[in-house]
Amino acid sequence: MGAIRRATWLGRSVVLGALVAPPALIGQEVVAPPDTIPSDTIAPIIVNITRSENALERLPYAVTALDQTRIRLAERGASIEEALRGVPGVVAQNRTHFALGDRLMIRGVGGRAQFGVRGIEVVADGIPQTQADGQATLESLDLDSAGRIEVLRGPASSLFGNAAGGVLSYTTEDFWTAPVGAGPQLLVGSYGFVKANLKMSGRTGGFGYFVNGVGASSEGFREHSEADLYRLNAVASTRLSPSSELRFVGNFLDVPFAENPGSLDSTTARDDPRSARGFNVAQGTGKEIRQGQAGIHWRQAIGRGQINVSGWGLGRDVWNPIPARIIDLSRVGGGLRGNWLSRSDVGQLPLRSMLGLDVDLQRDDRREFSNEGVDEPGGSAQPGSLQLSQRERVSSVGPFAELEMEVAPEWRITAGGRYDWFTFDVDDRFLSDGDDSGLRTFGHFSPMLGVQVSPQRWLNLYANFSTAFQTPTASEMSNQPDGSGGLNPDLEPEDLRSLEAGARGTVPAAGLGYEVTAYVARVENALIPFQGPTDETFFRNAGRVSRSGAEIRLDWLPLASLSGTLALTFQNFRFDDFVVDSVDFAGNREPGVPERLLYANISYTAPIRLRIEADFRWVDAYYVNDANTATNWAWTSLDFRALLDRKVGEVRLQPYLGIDNIFDVRYNGSVIPNGFGGRYYEPAAGRQFFTGLAVFLGSGASAAF
Repeated sequence: MGAIRRATWLGRSVVLGALVAPPALIGQEVVAPPDTIPSDTIAPIIVNITRSENALERLPYAVTALDQTRIRLAERGASIEEALRGVPGVVAQNRTHFALGDRLMIRGVGGRAQFGVRGIEVVADGIPQTQADGQATLESLDLDSAGRIEVLRGPASSLFGNAAGGVLSYTTEDFWTAPVGAGPQLLVGSYGFVKANLKMSGRTGGFGYFVNGVGASSEGFREHSEADLYRLNAVASTRLSPSSELRFVGNFLDVPFAENPGSLDSTTARDDPRSARGFNVAQGTGKEIRQGQAGIHWRQAIGRGQINVSGWGLGRDVWNPIPARIIDLSRVGGGLRGNWLSRSDVGQLPLRSMLGLDVDLQRDDRREFSNEGVDEPGGSAQPGSLQLSQRERVSSVGPFAELEMEVAPEWRITAGGRYDWFTFDVDDRFLSDGDDSGLRTFGHFSPMLGVQVSPQRWLNLYANFSTAFQTPTASEMSNQPDGSGGLNPDLEPEDLRSLEAGARGTVPAAGLGYEVTAYVARVENALIPFQGPTDETFFRNAGRVSRSGAEIRLDWLPLASLSGTLALTFQNFRFDDFVVDSVDFAGNREPGVPERLLYANISYTAPIRLRIEADFRWVDAYYVNDANTATNWAWTSLDFRALLDRKVGEVRLQPYLGIDNIFDVRYNGSVIPNGFGGRYYEPAAGRQFFTGLAVFLGSGASAAF
């Protein structure tokens, strides 16, 4: 009966979405729309998220591509949530402060993260942001420089390893056409938000470069949430020959100190959302971050094939006062990734094959002290006695292969697989309480099989069976409820299996695009977070979780000057087998994940090159604890923004303004699943205004839209 009910629920979801009026070409955010809609066809959308260039219509995965107009047109550039609102199946929760960063979920994967991103491979300009243990951070992604973001929804472990939720691929905008160009920008907004940045870009011959420096400061919507942030992003490329390219990528992040106001109980979140938890203030909670990363990517065409090789290194220092403890972490990491892509024929059948290998290394020097609180009001947290000192090493090796055969002009079959081997090694340096040194290893094979068929020019059907293997991260393995060092011996990786089917296509004559996807998945040993009295987050395994859902995106371009987008997400995640302290949670919904979401956008471009947009969002109520006794209430929000793009001589001016949450709706932008003491809620800001001006001087930069 359970399977029948899930199938019926999915069917109702898809039918409901089909009855809603459509909108803009999936993944193809329209830039400088033509005067008339092409009557016959449109150029294929080329994506790189599957580790090689591919036409979107040929992929057996759910993929959405966003260009810079959709990502950052008249936006603050303070949260990835701004860019990903219209991607179904994706939930980006904006915490409105910089200490913990956004919580990113794809089909529920990532909801367990207390900070950073789990279960989602993050790649920037071909260089991985996800470390060897499967953890990524988003602070270093420079949204002001973004030219393209691609999102693959669903298990991608056959290509990337520790990626049960999918992949987020970020690409810096194209080099400007002039040899030298500059683009200063200034933005001011509510709650003391100020951001200034300067872009430099150009190209000459076979060499191109792009550099963007950003400085931002915020007083914060809530008490104890002030922060300053400085970021530098640089990309350069040179052609070694007509068939070879070398690309350099570097970024630097400095957060001198970002205060963390903590989570609140339901009553306080409703009645006093701007407040901070008193204990957090007394303990001076927050985070200081310094991070630098550099990478190099080489691409060489050979006949009908291509070789791609990337090497990268990272250094990261974190000083992190939390209630009762102060964590001092120094990390170095690096890796080497390569793949060989070839095209051949087997008889009359075209074959595309890819072979690759990833090697990732990570070393953390972790010390933890007792937190003696601030030395004076507004002062810094003072470290007390040393409680833990250990060196944590993580290494991963992952060979993979993928084959795609065109068995008929309209049919393609894709098969792939990857074997991952992870080693977690801890060297205990705090021996007064015993030696907790240890070693844990995990190995897993992740296969996938997909099929794609195009029976009509406007219809592309696809389906895939995929698997994923998700290890705990180094911090999740190190944080043990009893306070001991070493590695948690009871925490196991989670294993996910997913079956997905979908349809996508475009009808150019009508200016329509659509994407409909449905999936069912089962997770064994799902990693579930819970908190202790000191607000530290620990993890345990649930026996089994079932997940199913439907995702719909409809785009519409009825006129050259008018477009709209609608995205619907339906999710049904339940515990099938989960017992904690003799309490059986089987049948309960998985906490922290909204079940239903709706996003709608309408955009109009006036003849004077004035772009006006409005965004509507609705998020349904959802549970925030395993017992399903507490919920985050449903909310709606309406946002508005406008940008004028004018050129005066060789200078391009772009003044813009925006209003978020126009009707000042009270809601929580993020939650802490299973927060201790009922403190689940992180309130979102009320009505916010911002305005800015971007200037481009002799740059050859493309128009804003």
